[in-house]
Amino acid sequence: MNCKSVSEGLAKISIDEGLFYNERMEFCRSLSSLWVGTLPKIETLVDGFCASGVRGIRYKLENSNVGKLKFFDRSEKACANVEANLKLNNVEGEVVCANSNKFFIENGDFDFAEIDPFGTPVPFLDMLFFADYKQKEKWISITATDTAVLCGAHKEACVKNYFTKPLNCEFCHENGLRILLAYIARSAARADWELQPQFCVSHRHYFKVMAKLVKGANGAKDSVEQSKYYVEFCENCLYRKLGAEFPKEICPDCGKKLRWGGPLWGGKLFEREVIEKMEKKLAEREYLNARDIAKFISWIKTEADAPSLYYDVHEICSKFKCKPMQIDELIMRLKNSGYFACRTTFRNTAIRTNAGVLGIAEILGSDKEELK
Repeated sequence: MNCKSVSEGLAKISIDEGLFYNERMEFCRSLSSLWVGTLPKIETLVDGFCASGVRGIRYKLENSNVGKLKFFDRSEKACANVEANLKLNNVEGEVVCANSNKFFIENGDFDFAEIDPFGTPVPFLDMLFFADYKQKEKWISITATDTAVLCGAHKEACVKNYFTKPLNCEFCHENGLRILLAYIARSAARADWELQPQFCVSHRHYFKVMAKLVKGANGAKDSVEQSKYYVEFCENCLYRKLGAEFPKEICPDCGKKLRWGGPLWGGKLFEREVIEKMEKKLAEREYLNARDIAKFISWIKTEADAPSLYYDVHEICSKFKCKPMQIDELIMRLKNSGYFACRTTFRNTAIRTNAGVLGIAEILGSDKEELK
């Protein structure tokens, strides 16, 4: 049988012909492994939809706090490949050939679960949260690759899958991540789990949620409340707002009709303390893409305390007939004017700031008449 061999992090992985392996997700797997390293002792870590097993094996090899490994995949070929890769890396682990619902019905005693399916994770969440448990705390790492749905390109599918109206606009990737978080929080709350996001990102073709779960009805209720936010957006003047009240119909700035989306997650996306721990972990590792990871984490640390809903500078330049400006220079000028401003990992041409659209446009040199 033909196969290829790859090295990723500290793992050496053999991939049988026809078995799925996405080399572009190495960046994501490195970020996730750094996050795993910040967690307390993990007695049992589950790698779901494991394919080659590269995630779980890397987590074990790169983090001393990871104990027992369990893998599951419905493909017998994938499970055999994982067994071979465990031997190749001299790592012990249990491999179960089963779908996710069957696995979690029979394997509820775990501290950490990685859920990395093709497309949406929605069908696989209920049994994850309702699995028999002993722990009062768990950690979850959930991937969604149905970005077009979450970002609003397929509105009907988003309503059907996530029970939320999406909003396809310049900040659709933040909306999409918040829609995913709201669904996860509501699903977890039904089993009395409170969701505490620690490191949640939108990158390339995927959304990634890395979060802590805490058992308790009161905390679960708080998570549901955080999942009842709405976003308003005006295409005419680029006004936007994220809030708990139901959206208005008319823009308060220009009087035009507003577009809206929701309900979605209104709480934090990141925990600064966790990000700082990830930075320290990265300094101890020799990842091939360490420079890109360091830049990405640095930007996230800056935007951890930033206002919600980023602004695309190109959109503002187009709307208010401003000349484009280097992002870093714009940020510096906004700061010199007394505003908060930083880059965002959600879009290279966007910033987070409390200056508002008109404040940004003024710094960019828009004609005063255009701001009216």
